[in-house]
Amino acid sequence: MVNNKITVIWTDICNNGAESKELLEELDKFHEIILKRKLNTDQEAVEEEAMEQRQLKDPAVGDGKSVQKGNRLKHPAEPIIEEKKKNASKKKKKL
Repeated sequence: MVNNKITVIWTDICNNGAESKELLEELDKFHEIILKRKLNTDQEAVEEEAMEQRQLKDPAVGDGKSVQKGNRLKHPAEPIIEEKKKNASKKKKKL
């Protein structure tokens, strides 16, 4: 599509050397502008990635504290399960 458009424009001005030269110069300027934009976006992407790398460090981990099994918080259903296990073991001992 772009090639067709440029070809049509080129055929209209190809007889005039000055206009052809001007078109080529403008295309070069346009190409430089596009390359600068691409370079800037690539540099910005690299800078953003570097910022993310600096920000995403793992936080310092404090010393872990161990709690003895008897002193820990229990799930509300856990005492019932422990009680059932004790009752089952008592029944096995009786038999």
